[in-house]
Amino acid sequence: VPVRWAPELLPPDHFDCVVIDECAQALEGSCWIPLLRARKCVLAGDYKQLPPTIKSQSAASKGLSVSLMERLIQLYGDAVVRMLTIQYRMNRAIMDWASREIDLPGVAGVEETATPLLLIDTAGCGLNETDDSDELSKGNTGEVDIVELHIKALTDAGLKAKDIAVIAPYNLQVDLLRQKLSARHPQLEIKSVDGFQGREKEAVVLSLVRSNRKGEVGFLAENRRINVAVTRARRHIAVVCDTQTVQNHPFLKSLIDHMTQSGEVRTAFEYLQDIVPQNYTRDHKTPNQKLNLPLLIRK
Repeated sequence: VPVRWAPELLPPDHFDCVVIDECAQALEGSCWIPLLRARKCVLAGDYKQLPPTIKSQSAASKGLSVSLMERLIQLYGDAVVRMLTIQYRMNRAIMDWASREIDLPGVAGVEETATPLLLIDTAGCGLNETDDSDELSKGNTGEVDIVELHIKALTDAGLKAKDIAVIAPYNLQVDLLRQKLSARHPQLEIKSVDGFQGREKEAVVLSLVRSNRKGEVGFLAENRRINVAVTRARRHIAVVCDTQTVQNHPFLKSLIDHMTQSGEVRTAFEYLQDIVPQNYTRDHKTPNQKLNLPLLIRK
């Protein structure tokens, strides 16, 4: 039965206080419906994560993608903000990067684990991205194979599939991962970054997909999307990516640098024995890599 909004049934001060959770992802117009019937409001959320989903680029460019929370912070700054300073989700090594790069000083962690950060580098391995011309999406079957092997390692170590999430920024990659993993691990959650907003898991495996000679990263350049993806993990995050490609973007490079300095770095050669190296330059440093591979120089 359709319900019609009847403002005359509620006086302007009907509610003492309205609390809007995940306000940073809500359309401002939606927020004003309850706010007009309250004397006080509390907006809870993180405006440095994903904004409202706007399908019209014209509407987004005219301000519809700016949430009420973000607009108020832009107008009034710290005068209207109270920062929560203790988080109970992430291992400190995961949190430190997000806190520094997203500018959240003073947030404290409460848990330590042995190997919270793992970077699986596919640079030089020839695991290039593919695209779906019909859907304008991207996939990477080589990264799918690596994710499958790492999920097996996690479950063999005793972690339950229901406590693991596999996240990818592209819908085509999500489909490829589900085709490969869902039958064997029916409780494993495989979703896009947007589909996992607000969620958490003990372990997260993130496939960044992009691998090309031009160094194009597409919408991986949206900092808030990467922030969401990385901060879904409580104890362990494994990032599978071509560092040669993704480090062309400064924000992504900061993630690679942090994982290289504070975590463990492996090459895709350790997972896939039949990879044929491609002859483009790998001049970045990966001091924690277990294999001593020759430097590959493009001529």
